[in-house]
Amino acid sequence: MKHLKRTLILGLLVFLLGGVCGAAKIEVKEIDCENLPRSTVTYSSFWEALRNLELEAIAGDDLATNEVHESFYYIYQSLLAGNYPAAIDELEGLLESVPEPDIRRKAQRLLVNLWFSQSQWDKVIQAQVYGSDGENSDLADLYFLSDIYSQYPPEAYSFKKETLVLPLKFQWFSGHPLVEVAIAGKKYRFAVDTGAPLTVISSRVAEECGIQSTASTQIVTSGDKAATPAAQMAVATLSLGDLAIVNHPVVVIDKSEMEVRVLGIRLFGLDGILGWNAIKNFNLTIDCPNKQMIVKKPQSVYGQRRNLFDLADNLPVVVLKDQEGNRIIFGLDTGSNVSVFFENILKKITDPQVQAKKIKTAGIGYSTTKEVLVIADLTLALDGWGLRFKEIQSMEPVGKFIDYDGWFGFDILKKGVVTIDYLNGIFNFTPAGP
Repeated sequence: MKHLKRTLILGLLVFLLGGVCGAAKIEVKEIDCENLPRSTVTYSSFWEALRNLELEAIAGDDLATNEVHESFYYIYQSLLAGNYPAAIDELEGLLESVPEPDIRRKAQRLLVNLWFSQSQWDKVIQAQVYGSDGENSDLADLYFLSDIYSQYPPEAYSFKKETLVLPLKFQWFSGHPLVEVAIAGKKYRFAVDTGAPLTVISSRVAEECGIQSTASTQIVTSGDKAATPAAQMAVATLSLGDLAIVNHPVVVIDKSEMEVRVLGIRLFGLDGILGWNAIKNFNLTIDCPNKQMIVKKPQSVYGQRRNLFDLADNLPVVVLKDQEGNRIIFGLDTGSNVSVFFENILKKITDPQVQAKKIKTAGIGYSTTKEVLVIADLTLALDGWGLRFKEIQSMEPVGKFIDYDGWFGFDILKKGVVTIDYLNGIFNFTPAGP
């Protein structure tokens, strides 16, 4: 097996033990989302406004002052409209016409990540002709993975039924939803994790199913853990009930790394993780109150307001508002035990009540203690409902192309029914009944 020292950051079911004991309490209440105040947040530069997806502010405050600004404005406008081919075409044009190194790095980084998220492996491999440098060193991982996945036939989704209703089980310790999958005629339970860019399987499952890889790399399963060996390949067929996913790209991690231990005690382990690269290819409803997961063949609909995106970070992004009418950007990570905020949100909300606190955190193969910030009371508006978080904790910010304000975790799934429709850019939340 070939071993290459590379790092790919993956959000692999990272959960907060401190959050298990002191997670934010969530209340759901009706709220008039159509008549919220207008945002009063201002931005000092084009790039700051762009990273906060404030396209209206860019247009209204005339922050776009040159052709490069106009081009990136069009790129992000296209991404928010779900028009990925238009964004890719504009980025390709920029790389052909713009000589400035800094702008070329921005364009190349975004373009390669978009190609990767669209499974355009050959395009990613060819992108190496544009060159790279230290600031774009993370692209080396995408080149490496694309070179592996390009050796397999194209991925395909075969729906025998338009709608599948699958039972959910729940991990005994954390309560995360688990769904049954089949590989090579054998059945396993996978966590449903929108925060994992790629589907992950344990080495035990790979061995039992006779799955082999000729390539290996190093990945980081969370920001708090050293890199661990992993193999990359495409699974011939991974099935969810009557849905067959053919030639599905996965990462294989040693079985010892697919478990959580605290003080040497094994709390739980996983067969695998169903990642975002699978989830975004079907219409998914996670109904924890009724212990079921509904999978539908994606169908285009028109006229609905988009609030769900994949802005090249290979993770789902939900755009919503707070009670002051400010645009709030939250990632969606169903593998995280709790919802968290990032410090960027403190620039937007008025007079936040913030204090520092120490918590214990743990994830796949690690545990540690860290200091976080806590907001006493935060309400976010979504689909006519207000999600009120009490004592919501902070995390270190992530994101390459936008400034996130936080992440939704598995805790909001406990409060109702969530639908993730990537094709139409729709994230819907319906609270559970009394």
